[in-house]
Order: sequence, then C-alpha cells, then structure tokens
Amino acid sequence: MLVYKVRTTLAAIEQQSDPQNFVRVHRSYIVNIEAVKESQPWFRGDQRILINDGTILNLSRRYRDQFGKFDGAFGQGFLTN
Repeated sequence: MLVYKVRTTLAAIEQQSDPQNFVRVHRSYIVNIEAVKESQPWFRGDQRILINDGTILNLSRRYRDQFGKFDGAFGQGFLTN
C-alpha cells in the first residue's frame, strides 16, 4: 500500500481525486477502487475492506452508500447485510 504524507485535509484530497477511481471509505481513508479486493460485513452495520496487498480498512456506515456505487466490482462478500 502506498502512503503519502501531505499537509491538507482529506476532504480537499477527495475533491481533487477522480471519483471513478477513488472513494472515501472512512473519515481517515480514501482508497483507489482498483486496489480493493473485497468487502465483508463487520459489527453494527460497518464493513471491512480487504485491499489487494492484504491491508484491512474499516468502511464506516457514513460512507457505505458512496462505496456501494461500485457494487459488483469486487469479490465475494461485497456489502452483504
């Protein structure tokens, strides 16, 4: 996983990113959709996202609808309730 240190807000980065390739999944994370392997149900309506390199990120309920636009693009377990 690539990590970049920048001095700006995540909201500003989100606005500058291509919405076809990048999506906000948590107040602390924006992910490249091409790097997502699958998402799996977690506790209290949250989801966990598995990145191709094995990293696991939380998908919060707040950003689930935005992430759901990409339904069918990932492996088994995508956004099941």
